[in-house]
Amino acid sequence: MAETKHKLPTSILFLCSQNAVRSPMAAGIMKQLYGSKIAIDSAGIETKDIDGYAVSVMNEVDVDISQHVSVAIEANYMASFDLVICFSKAARGYAEDICRSVATEFEFWPVYDPVNQAETRTDQLVHYRKLRDELQDLLKNQFVINA
Repeated sequence: MAETKHKLPTSILFLCSQNAVRSPMAAGIMKQLYGSKIAIDSAGIETKDIDGYAVSVMNEVDVDISQHVSVAIEANYMASFDLVICFSKAARGYAEDICRSVATEFEFWPVYDPVNQAETRTDQLVHYRKLRDELQDLLKNQFVINA
């Protein structure tokens, strides 16, 4: 992950393994921060239903991702974005292969993975909040509107 701020791209795609936790959370936060200033979407290498813990912790900060529908990425769709941010090694590998032949840039952000970190709901929510807070900090601090 870069240490310097980036100019806010015109379009950004968040990509992870299943488009059920990290990428929809990041897209929701990004939309809250930058609204209609840029095109924002998320996708996965494969699909899975939105994670209920993710929905719960995002609701705590007034970001509703409950209607999110998981989408599997297609190469031509990914190529339509200025920047792809990958959250899993599988997503990074996929993006590397696609981005070699298109003008899309990609970055790998190895953010915390909260899935299956605890046995109780209360403890599990702590892990999801950790990811949410990490994503909020990263997305607030990585981009500037006029660079």
